[in-house]
Formats: sequence, C-alpha cells, structure tokens
Amino acid sequence: MLNSLSDIEAFIRVADTLNFTRAAAELHVTPTAVSKAVARLEHEINAKLFVRTTRQVQLTEEGELFRDRCVAAFAEISAGLEGIEVLRDQTTGPVRLSAPFILGRRLAASLPDLMGRHANLDLRLFLTDDYVDLAEDRIDIAIRIGAGRPSPTFEIPLVRLNWVTVASPRYLQQRGIPETVDGLTAHICHHFANTAGEVVPWQFKQGDGIRTIVPGGGAQFNQGELLVEVALADGGIAQVFDYMVRDELQNGNLIRLFADLEVDGPLVHAVLLPGREESPKIKATLHHLSALFEQL
Repeated sequence: MLNSLSDIEAFIRVADTLNFTRAAAELHVTPTAVSKAVARLEHEINAKLFVRTTRQVQLTEEGELFRDRCVAAFAEISAGLEGIEVLRDQTTGPVRLSAPFILGRRLAASLPDLMGRHANLDLRLFLTDDYVDLAEDRIDIAIRIGAGRPSPTFEIPLVRLNWVTVASPRYLQQRGIPETVDGLTAHICHHFANTAGEVVPWQFKQGDGIRTIVPGGGAQFNQGELLVEVALADGGIAQVFDYMVRDELQNGNLIRLFADLEVDGPLVHAVLLPGREESPKIKATLHHLSALFEQL
C-alpha cells in the first residue's frame, strides 16, 4: 500500500508539472524513478495515464479522471498517516501556508516566533491574491479575506477587519477636509482593484444600511499596502483596513476621516481540508495564527 502511495504521489507531481524531470526534482528522486513509479501505477490500474513524446507530456482522458480523484484522496491519506506517526516532536515537517499580499508582512514578521517555539517546523509562505485550491496547490492552510468559493473545507474565523478612511495632514491642508461623503468627489481618492480588475468600492454607514461609492480622481492598485504609501506621500485619500494604519494614525502621519460612518470589514479566516486540523503541526500553526490575528 505504501509503495502504491509513493507511485500515486509521483503521478500527481507529473500530472501537475507535465514534466518528469521537474516532478523528480520536487520529489528529490531521479527521473528514472518517477518514470518507473508511473509505469507501475499504469500496470496496476491497467490504464494509460500519459501520452509521452520527445517534446511533451499530456494526460490521457483516464489520466485526467484519475488525477482529479487522487489529489483529494491523497491529501486525506497523507493526513491519516501523519496523524499516527509517533515522533519525539510531533510538530515536525512542512506546513504550506497561503495568504493574500495585504497580510504578507504581518505573517512573515510573526513566523520566527512560531519557528522559535517549534524548531522542526518547515514553514513555507506563499503570497497570492488569487483563489487557492488547497488540494491542487498542495496548501495546508489558506488565509482568506471575505467569503470564498463554496468548497468542502474546514474554516476557522480569525478576525473581523474594519474599514477606515485616511489622508495625510499636508494633503488635507492643501485640499481641505471633506465635510460629507459626497464631498469626496472634489478629492483624489485611490482604490484597490482585485485580480479580476474589479475596483473595491468604499463603504460608509447610511441610516440603518451601508452606502457604497467609488469616488474618482485617483489611481488603482492591486496591492493594498500601496494605498497606505500613497496616502503617506500626501497623494490623496484612501480607504484601508484599520490595522494597516494604526501606528500612522497614532503618530499623526495620517488623519482619520468619517470615523462616525465607519463600517465593519470582511472576516478573515483560515481554511484547510477537513481532517487536517488534527495534525499536530497544523494545530500549532493555527494556534499561532489565532494569537496573531487577535492583535490586529
């Protein structure tokens, strides 16, 4: 059974990369070993999984079907094997963590503390604003902001973010302080645009509801931290998450606008495949993340 698992892992790597040499490098084995593993698997299931030529490797129809079934199943089996390992330090091994860019600096700065408490953890942080498929991308924990796509995942709420609208004192001295939300039309307002190019509208309280607007005059950025930078550079007004500017507000480098009209932002949560939360190394990482986000 364990030999078959190794062959399946080799098949998944080749299916992901469509390259036997690259798959071998990721598995730290020789291309010949990967080729033999795939050949054994094809013989065992009596199906051709790849079409191989001197120039390219392609999955067959059977290979595509087999890969789709194997990816999630292999993750579950690996989690089960990991859970019964008897190790002196059970928080041993790799943890692949994915997060959006806007949380990258906070996470990166906190990881030495986690590694100091669990020296045998092999932490790997991947930053992306794209949707991450946990099984396909081999991610143990994905940090997501807001509602994600419906999927069979285990989710742990971490923190509720809040929106805050800010500008520098110098900018406001030059252009004046907007007295109302409608007054933003006379200002330079910068926005965040997601990976699909969609601008995230600003939100303000209005009666018992929420008013969303997209005031113009400024630029669009695909990384939220740049909104803080342009505001600090006296370049205009931005609406960002409060944790991003807490220090700048305290030291007076930025001014808070419309504080009485602020609304709650999206929920941040950790997402993982069902069953993975029982892994000791995943438990340790989740505990660290929960403590970290409580401080935001």
